[in-house]
Amino acid sequence: MIFLKKKETDPPIVPGDIIFSMRDDTKSQNYQIYTINIDVTGFQQITDLKNDGSTQPSWSPDGSQIVFVTSLESTTLGGSIFLMNADGSNMRPMKKFFSPSYDFVHPGSRPIWSPDGNKIAFTWCSGCANGGNY
Repeated sequence: MIFLKKKETDPPIVPGDIIFSMRDDTKSQNYQIYTINIDVTGFQQITDLKNDGSTQPSWSPDGSQIVFVTSLESTTLGGSIFLMNADGSNMRPMKKFFSPSYDFVHPGSRPIWSPDGNKIAFTWCSGCANGGNY
């Protein structure tokens, strides 16, 4: 069997090659998402959430989107999974739809993109207050 690597176009321009979260320098010390180039240039803050933190960022395979966890719209089920463009614009919640009349921001942690960029895997604790399962 022969496997041919498909010819890829140039990757999109993203704010940095490495993405991470750390506390900002404000009094509240919220966690924010940052990027930096591999050569340690181009350090840039991507999120600026005043009363909510943002952690566990993950690039989409094409570098155009970031999935992350935040305390924005979180519930007792945990942090909320949000998406945004690579430059920090178009921040929006990942929604879970049970029925047309019932949708909410999905709780979870450690989100990561599938290799084709069509799905996001994450962990979620079901019934954690009662010793639930992930």
